[in-house]
Amino acid sequence: MNSSEDEKFKEPGIGRGNRARFLVRKVPVIVTMIALIIVIKSAIVLLLWNALVPELFHGPSLTYLQALGLTVLVKLLFGFPRFGPFSGRHWGPPWKARWAGLPPEEREKLREEIRRRCWGEAST
Repeated sequence: MNSSEDEKFKEPGIGRGNRARFLVRKVPVIVTMIALIIVIKSAIVLLLWNALVPELFHGPSLTYLQALGLTVLVKLLFGFPRFGPFSGRHWGPPWKARWAGLPPEEREKLREEIRRRCWGEAST
């Protein structure tokens, strides 16, 4: 390790030993939040189903456990949101990759063209 990496681990709150403490504190919070979201979604499904389906389609009313099961079933069938580099989503504006590949002369030429078109500025 070089000296800048050594300094990074000497700062309070950053380091390998604190990572375990961070996880011990954050994992229960994350699990609780996920459970709370499932409970709230199930309640919303229950309310919407019981308000709409019996009236519109003459279907049965649901209990809370049936709504919970329906919520889990829908999540299993339609999947979970994916994040990260393999999510299939392209984050950020589409022009960033193209801009990064431009040589400096082309970038400056494009900047001047944008200034001229958007702000009416003449080239300097």
